[in-house]
Amino acid sequence: MRTLHINQRSYDVHMISSTFTRLSAALALVAGLSLSAQAQPAQVLSSAQIVEAFVGKTISQVDDQYWAYFEPGGRLAGLYVNDVDEGIWGFYQNQICQRWNNWAGGADQCFYVLRGVGGAFRLDDGSGGGFNVTVQTGNTQGL
Repeated sequence: MRTLHINQRSYDVHMISSTFTRLSAALALVAGLSLSAQAQPAQVLSSAQIVEAFVGKTISQVDDQYWAYFEPGGRLAGLYVNDVDEGIWGFYQNQICQRWNNWAGGADQCFYVLRGVGGAFRLDDGSGGGFNVTVQTGNTQGL
């Protein structure tokens, strides 16, 4: 297992322990996602499940012109409208974390990943903020 150290935090890159933790149903309901019309809470992905869903793939924000490609080695490449940036990604307590070189002032950003319906996911910061994405195999934007 390879670990990145950023701002005195350790992020596990690649496959990690398959230990699965879930947020409370309340967090899932606040995120507004459900698996069915009966409002079942969305599934919060473990780090291993996030690897399977995102690594070697491109996420695309549903309501914006934002794409990010997650390379297997921990490199992150992104496109927002006509602006490109690079950074790194890893994990912290079953959250996917990213640090862009320029975007977001180079700050660490960590998100819980919730599985929605129709292949969509929600990246949720744990305090109500976040965004919805779809996933495509490969580096679809040539980043």
